[in-house]
Amino acid sequence: MFCKRCGSENPEGAKFCRKCGASIVAGSAASNQSEQQTKAEDANQKTYEGRANHRQQYQQDYTAPLQGGRITVDDLPAEYRPIGMWGYFGYSLLFNIPFIGWIIALVFAFGVTSNVNLKNYARGYFCGLIVLLVIMFLLSLGGCSLLSALS
Repeated sequence: MFCKRCGSENPEGAKFCRKCGASIVAGSAASNQSEQQTKAEDANQKTYEGRANHRQQYQQDYTAPLQGGRITVDDLPAEYRPIGMWGYFGYSLLFNIPFIGWIIALVFAFGVTSNVNLKNYARGYFCGLIVLLVIMFLLSLGGCSLLSALS
C-alpha cells in the first residue's frame, strides 16, 4: 500500500503511514478523510493567522509607546501606575488611624480605586492587620491562662 499523502510504501493492512502518519484508508473513505483533513488544515491555518494578527495588534498597542527601549510611567494605563514612595507613606499613615483607617483600608481593598497597586497594598495591609489581631488574641488567651494558673 502506498500513502496518498507522501507516497511512501507501507505494509498491507496498515492504518497509518510510517513516514507521515496520515491515515491509509481504501476507496471513498480515504477521499472523505482527506477532505476532512484539508478542512482541519484550513482551520489550523486560520487559527495561526488569527494569532499572528493578535500578535501584531499587541505589538502596535504595547510596544509602540516605547521610547529608547523603555516604558515611561505616562505610557502605562491609569490602573497600573505605580504609587510612589510618598503615596505609600501617606496611605500607611491613613490606614493606621484606629477604626477609621481600617475601614478606609477595607474600602480601598474592595472597590473604590481602579489602581491595582493601591488595591493590592490595601489588601496586604488588611491581611497583615488580621494576622496581628489573631496573634494578639492568642497572646491574650495565653496571658489569661498564665494569670489564672498563678493565682
